[in-house]
Amino acid sequence: MDKIDKKDRKILCNLDMCARMPINELAKKVQLKREVVEYRIKRLTKLGIISGAHTVFDVDLIGYRSFRLLLRLFNLKPPEKKELMDYFVNHHNTWWVASIGGRWDVILNFVAKDSSEFNSIFEDIIAKYGQYLQDYELLIYIDIHDFSRRYILPESKVKEAVLYHPMRFNPSQAIDKTDINIMSILSSNAQSSYTQIGAKVNLTRNAVKQRIKNLESQGLILGYRLSYHPSKLGYNSYLLLLNINNLKKDREQKLFEYALANPNIIFVVKHIGKYRISFECEIEDEKKFHALLADIRDKFNDIIIDFDFFPIFFDYKINYFPLSKLC
Repeated sequence: MDKIDKKDRKILCNLDMCARMPINELAKKVQLKREVVEYRIKRLTKLGIISGAHTVFDVDLIGYRSFRLLLRLFNLKPPEKKELMDYFVNHHNTWWVASIGGRWDVILNFVAKDSSEFNSIFEDIIAKYGQYLQDYELLIYIDIHDFSRRYILPESKVKEAVLYHPMRFNPSQAIDKTDINIMSILSSNAQSSYTQIGAKVNLTRNAVKQRIKNLESQGLILGYRLSYHPSKLGYNSYLLLLNINNLKKDREQKLFEYALANPNIIFVVKHIGKYRISFECEIEDEKKFHALLADIRDKFNDIIIDFDFFPIFFDYKINYFPLSKLC
């Protein structure tokens, strides 16, 4: 924590959900010279606090759904576990692969056209690695709310990007192979310049810029999130799953408002499945996480009938558009 100062925090906060922000614009916002900002970003990268950026897409618009799978493994030796994780990382349909603690070992997020396609994916997993799966939990995404990391700079304002909403499929959504190639490039490096992208897709800088603007206006591109490592600032990541009974609209709204007001909650996801709501939290230590959990249970004890939580240890893959080979 003592390795960064308030100016570094201002840079992190401004880039957190606007990671493609031009350096000149960023310099104005943090009231520093361009050269100083560039130096500080390089230093934050060297410290391992940031490592690039991810583009956030709403693939529901082009007919895809998101599924979350929790796995408990057993009887795996290190080579077999590496093979399993490599399989998930290289899978064309996964957009998040992470190792976790608690009663689960792996969390996976998939995209698929529908439940039938996901079932085929799941049956392939069972056929290949079923002997290593002790238990699993399946959740189907309904919507996601993505919040800025206000704890980095407490006086900063909350920013939100809604990543996914139900019933948003637009069969007339006009994208072509070039758009898909641009999105694929941005998915792996949100900070790629228009010129760099143009060289890969055989378009001019201005043509690429216009296509990206069109994708943003259509809602396919929702934003650009900084690849940030909270552990480097002394924070731990947890996922809290809430089993909720009788989730009425007014209590759901109160739960959402609670998350919005808490600077340590950075994602809220609504699912179909055993756990209707999940919170992803970044917080200093386990003691403070348990205090947060106790507060949530106290304030919503009329609807929370069970819960589960676990630390998120390591992200093997984050790619909000893994579909370039599928579209």
